[in-house]
Amino acid sequence: MESEDKKNKMSRKGITIGCNLLCGLMILGAFQMIFDKNHSNDYVGGFFLLVFWMFLSLKRMVNDLWDGKKQSAIINLLFTIVIMGLVIFGSVQYIFSS
Repeated sequence: MESEDKKNKMSRKGITIGCNLLCGLMILGAFQMIFDKNHSNDYVGGFFLLVFWMFLSLKRMVNDLWDGKKQSAIINLLFTIVIMGLVIFGSVQYIFSS
């Protein structure tokens, strides 16, 4: 039983580190795109911020599931689905408008 708890903690820690790394990269990419001299790629920086928010909602959903908070996990899943829809709609619009 104890080795299983240790395995779950290591898995939880790995997912947290990976998600934090992806979130950090998305924030850095968004700031780089938004605050550069080329104003035509500010739209891409906005997408990076949306993807950051999506990863953050997924991380919160997984943590809520591990803690047994199913209603909060469902709400975070709905946020993730809405954000994913916005990203897909915006990226398709961006690709076909160019």
